[in-house]
Amino acid sequence: MLRWEKRTGKYREIFVHSIVHDLRHPIETELKLHYVLYKTLSSQQKILLEKSTIELNNVLQTINRILLQSTDAHGLRLKIKDFNLYEMLDKLSRPDSWNIGKEKQADIQLQYLSDRHVIAGDPNFLQPVFQNLIENALKYGGEKVHIRITCKEINPNTIRIEVKDNGMGITPEALKHIFKRYHRGDHQNDMKINGHGQGLYFARMVVQAHRGSIAAESVVGTGTTFIVTLPIK
Repeated sequence: MLRWEKRTGKYREIFVHSIVHDLRHPIETELKLHYVLYKTLSSQQKILLEKSTIELNNVLQTINRILLQSTDAHGLRLKIKDFNLYEMLDKLSRPDSWNIGKEKQADIQLQYLSDRHVIAGDPNFLQPVFQNLIENALKYGGEKVHIRITCKEINPNTIRIEVKDNGMGITPEALKHIFKRYHRGDHQNDMKINGHGQGLYFARMVVQAHRGSIAAESVVGTGTTFIVTLPIK
């Protein structure tokens, strides 16, 4: 029975990864075309294209979440390659990457303080990790959300990425369990805030698979900082 479950889980993972790849590729291609087309349009046309770009990014983020949450700790198969960490974080820090409602103002700043832009890792898994951290900051922030992403080397072999917000913060007790699966911290029973308590669990799983670490610091009423360290090739 156990062998059958493992085999079924493996086939399910392969199936989901194939579907995700087939869905993501045309969307990423379309977004690149949007970038090229944007320069040739009138002001009114640019507004329409920006709306389309936001929706495509929302779909892409959903696809990335499916990829991340379809994999358990035993089935995580990384495809390590060199990729540009700066470009990934820069893209995620752009306002048009997020569907921010009119009732909320968001300021996302990136401070990349390292000369090492290229690191070794699996961007298909790491991007959803940082996407989740920024998404949480937007979700739990107030009407005016300030998010600062800081990236710097702490030694020749390690790079540190901080995602800091000015949200409501997390209580010390909830902070102890923040990376547990299905745990939603102080919002466990808050039906107004969407979420299933899986994002940070999978984030830790992915970061640790990259031989890195993830931690959180928070002050209630002031904000939260998530700290990710990753090895540099």
